[in-house]
Amino acid sequence: MSFQFAAPKLAVPENVYHVEHEIAELDDALRESGRSIQNMIAPRAVCAQIRELDASVNLLYGEDLIERMIAQDTVTEDETEKQFISDCASIVAVPAAVDNQIAMAEKYNSNCVILEADYDDQTLMESAGYDCYGIAGSYVIYFRE
Repeated sequence: MSFQFAAPKLAVPENVYHVEHEIAELDDALRESGRSIQNMIAPRAVCAQIRELDASVNLLYGEDLIERMIAQDTVTEDETEKQFISDCASIVAVPAAVDNQIAMAEKYNSNCVILEADYDDQTLMESAGYDCYGIAGSYVIYFRE
């Protein structure tokens, strides 16, 4: 009688949501943080896909609003809503403007800002009271208490 021992076969689970690997990695990091996220500010790619993995993610703006901003088909007479749409457009249009993202985070009481690593400015984020939680793929995660 003989026994054969072989290494277990590992498989990467299929991505049934067709979400980019970096977004899945970001989602894992956000879940591991254990924080309650309020009005998250994030790049468009994140907004478009993160809720496929976790519907409870509280975004300041989502892909639907971004699409309406691009199409410029949002009609409203409410000045507060017009200002909100304008503010969100400024975040999405210029992701490198970290100071604007900080200002919008303060205005809308966001406790989580996700920056593309290419635009990261840790000094500016920390001076605004945000702590760098970590990096997930090409995204840098910041939280504020």
